[in-house]
Parts: sequence; structure tokens; C-alpha cells
Amino acid sequence: MSTRLTFFVSTALVSLGLAGVSIAQSGPFDAPPPPGTAPKARPYSPPPAPAPQPYSAPSYSPPPAYSDYNAPAPANTPPPAYQQPAAQASQPAPYSAPYTAGAPDYSAPQPAPAGAYYPPSDPALAGGIQYGGMTPPRNSPQFYRGPAFTDPNYNPGSYDTGGSARPPVYSAQSGPRQGGTVQGGPMAGGPYGGPQTRPQTAPQKRSFLDRIGLGKLRLKTDGFLRAGNAFVSGVRNDGTDNDRNELVVDGMIRSEVSAITAGGLEYGVSLKLRGQRDRLREGFGGLAGDCPPGFGDCATLVVAGTPRALNGHTGQLYNFGFNETSEQDLQLEGAHLFLRSAYGDITLGRDDGSAALFSGSVPSTLPLARASNARTDYTGLDMTKTLNDASGFAEKITYTSPRLLGDQIGFGVQLGVSYAPKTEVCGADYCVRGNDLSDPFSPLSPSLEDAVELGLAIDRTFNSGLSVEGTLNYATAREATGFAVFDDLQSWGTGLNIGWGDFEFGTNYLSSNNGIADDGDYAAFDAGLTWKPAAWGISLGYGQSKDDLAKAEGRSVVLGGSYDWTESFTLGTGLQYSERDVPIQNGPLVDSRTDDAIALFIEGGFKF
Repeated sequence: MSTRLTFFVSTALVSLGLAGVSIAQSGPFDAPPPPGTAPKARPYSPPPAPAPQPYSAPSYSPPPAYSDYNAPAPANTPPPAYQQPAAQASQPAPYSAPYTAGAPDYSAPQPAPAGAYYPPSDPALAGGIQYGGMTPPRNSPQFYRGPAFTDPNYNPGSYDTGGSARPPVYSAQSGPRQGGTVQGGPMAGGPYGGPQTRPQTAPQKRSFLDRIGLGKLRLKTDGFLRAGNAFVSGVRNDGTDNDRNELVVDGMIRSEVSAITAGGLEYGVSLKLRGQRDRLREGFGGLAGDCPPGFGDCATLVVAGTPRALNGHTGQLYNFGFNETSEQDLQLEGAHLFLRSAYGDITLGRDDGSAALFSGSVPSTLPLARASNARTDYTGLDMTKTLNDASGFAEKITYTSPRLLGDQIGFGVQLGVSYAPKTEVCGADYCVRGNDLSDPFSPLSPSLEDAVELGLAIDRTFNSGLSVEGTLNYATAREATGFAVFDDLQSWGTGLNIGWGDFEFGTNYLSSNNGIADDGDYAAFDAGLTWKPAAWGISLGYGQSKDDLAKAEGRSVVLGGSYDWTESFTLGTGLQYSERDVPIQNGPLVDSRTDDAIALFIEGGFKF
């Protein structure tokens, strides 16, 4: 065969081989259809990948670890998004039908040959977001290339939305990567943000004064001022009218300075000052009737041959001597150290005893007027006291527990205990003086020491709104004079308060031997009811008592209404009626007389 024929045959064979390879790669469905025939349905095969185009990436220096997206980019920083080469821009976009599974996985970064860049061809690239149950083609503007996109020029802070709704994108102005740093969470201060941007301060060591609370002291002051005026209609001892105006005032101011330790203990000092104007009596009790010592069965103690009148410790009533009254009085009723904690409160100094703290009081909406335990008295005849003030304001140590067992047994329990070495002390409306053996007109009373007081309170609030509180108290003290007529003090009291809706009811009872060995007991009972549906309210109170030593019985009723103008100021008005049966000398006999009075009052109270 000639050389020319050999060359021709070889060329034909090579051409046929190349054509076969081309047909095998493209498939029979790439051939143009015959003229006049419609194209038939065929399975989709991905179009051939475009030939690699040379891509010369501009040289640049890698950015620092901390990137501030708000700062201008350096001059040698690549563009924020890949720009398609001009040679590729003229080529038609490849067929964008939905992709059929089976393509390689490009979720991991793909290395690119030097000098050339290959965009990912997998539309299911990690980070792609599906819309409407399908994955948009990778060349469509709806396809979002996620963090696995390997374009070194890719800017994660922005992308073209293409007019479609997409999840919010973190940018330099919002989100946890605001300003190019991670502001919170586990990545705070991590590789995305470099050093933490939050100020870091080393913990400061507290001083010794701060640890014990003296670095910052607290000052607290509270108190009240109450005043009332009443027109009183009464009867004198000789039967003549005794009509008059009575002005009464009662005020208290209390201040405390405290510190709180690093462990939560609060300690400090408290002072309480009280002042009153009450013309008809000084403190509770006083002169009741006229029964001279040594006459009949009047209470008598003979000292050095001289009969002396007696005064009970609890009732504070006597039948002979001077009526020790003063128009005004000012007394320091509180001066003590205190310690408060989650385990209870302790006070040391001048303060109320536990029996008094756990004595109930009937409810009232009026600022001043009371049928029992009245601080001041328009009529001067009230003698009912259910307050177990065995040690008064004498110096003592007192412990009061927190409210206990509320979650375990369904109701709260609180306990208190106190000890007072002495009981001789005078307050504005309570006064126990020592005995003056040299003054025959001064009544004698038991001298009590080592007073121990106990208190218990139990309360419960039901789902219906009904609230119940019960109190129980007890006090005992040793008699120190040695006179046979006196005895150790034994006194106890109980109380009950019930609240439901706008109504509140309370009642109390006190029984005491008055510190007297023989028949000299004191007993008192009171009850009160209030109705307060709004800023105005109505109060009704009743009290009665009997002192066997002074042979006196008393009763008192108060009915009034009040209105709260503000949270601090209350105005009230009403009627008070009091009567008292007292012994009186009638020739050689001891008779009985009833003193009574009615008062129409108006009063106001201000608290701060």
C-alpha cells in the first residue's frame, strides 16, 4: 500500500475513533432531531463542565485574626465576592433543571489547582438552603452558599437575596458577631473575635470593714403622731356634772442604725422615744375610789406599825394615796442592741418582753380611741388591759424565732423568750416604781426580779381568704421584798384574730395573780370587730376587767368610723363610754360607787 493510501486510512481511522469517543461521551440524545419531528422525553444528564479558565487571583496579604467589618478594606484585599471572568460571561448559562442525586459531595473544602479556580458544581453544597421542598440550582440567585464554600474571596457578611425571602444574615451591624466579634455564648473571645471586647476587671478584695458591714451603715427612722379632742360628759364624786374638753396626744419616733455583714447578718442599735399628753392619768391604772388602808377589808400592809395601801403589779390600781398624774410625759421606751438573722432576732437592752410581743390586740381602724389597751383615755376611767406587760420596757435579752414549719404542717409557728433581771421601769403609759417605805401615802407593790417570759403565735391563711392567728403568752417573776402579802408573779394570756374579706374580729384574755399572795387577782377580756371595705371603715370594741385587790370593775365601749385620706394620714370620729365600780368609804362601812363618762371625739393620726 502506498504511503499516501496509508496516511489516508490512518487519518480516517483516527477520525472515526474521535467521533466514537465524542458520541459515547455526549450520548445519542445530543444529536439534532430529524426535521419536522418533536423532541422526545429523555432523562436528564448534567451538561459537560465548562473548560477551566485561567484565573489569576490578585496577590494580597492575609487579614489579621481579628476582622472589623466596619473598617475599610486594605488596598490589597480581594473583592468581597467572586467575579466571573469575562471569557465565561459570554458563554450561555448551563441547563438549570433540578439536580438528580448522585453527584460528588463537595461539603468539604476542595483544593483548586494553582492559577485556576473551579466553582462548586454540586447544587446540594453544605450550607445550601432548600425552599419549597427543592434545592435551587447553584447558578440561580436563590442559592445561598454556606460556610463550606471555598472561595477565598467569599464574604460571609452579605449575599444577594435575589428578591427571595431568606433567614436573617449576621452582619457587622447586628447579631452575635456584631463588629466582627462574638459578643456572647461559647465562642466569646474565640477565633472569630480575637481578644474579648468586654472589660475584664480583677476581683477586688473587700476590706475588713466591708466584710463586717461597717463600710456602709443604714439609718432607718419611723414613727407616728396621733391627737384627738373630745367633749366629755361625766359625773363628779359628789354627783354634780363634770363636763369638759379633753385633748390627748400620743407620739413615737424610733431610729436604728444597722450594718449587714458579708454573711447576711444584720446588727445595730435602736432607740425609741415616746411622748404623751394625757391629763387624767399617768400610765395605766392609778387611784380608783377611796378605801383607806386598815379600814374594813381595804387592801393593807402594815410596815413599822403604819398601815400602807397596796398596788397590784398587773392592774396598777390602788385605793388610797395621791393620784400620780402629770399633763405631759416623755420617756425613752427603747434603747437596745439587736442582731437579726435567718435563725431569728436577738435584742439586748430596753425593749418589750416576749409576753407583750405575743399578746394579741383587738382590731381597730381608729387612730387613738380603744376599749382596751388604750394608750390615752378621754374619760380617765378605762382600766381594761389584756397586754401581758410583766416586765414593761425594762432592760432584758429577748429572742424571737422566724416563722417556722409553714411548708411542713400547713400553718406558721413563731416562738419568743425573754429574761429581765429587774421590772422597775417607767414609760409614757406604763410605770412601775420602787417602793418608798418612808412615805405613808405611797402604795406598796411587789418588787419583781428575774422575769422570764414566753410567747407563741400560730397563724394560717386558707384558700378561701380566711385568715386565723392565735397567740399564747406566759410570764413569771420572783418577788424580792419578802413581805408575806406578796408572791411571785404568775400571768398568762391568749388571743384570737380572724380575718375574712373586709371584716376582722379579735378577742383576748389575760389572767394574773397581780403578784399578790391572797385574793388579789386581775383579769381582763376584750373583743373587737372592724369592717373596712374601702378607704373608710367602722370599728366596734368592748372591754371589761376586774381587779380583786383594788375591788374595782370596769367596762368600756367604743364605736367609731375612720377615713384614710392618704396611706399616712387617717381621720376618725366616734363615741366612747366608760364606767368603773370602785370602793368608797361610807362612814364605818365600805360601799361601792359607779363612775361613768361618755366622750364624743374627733381624732387624727399621721405615720411616717
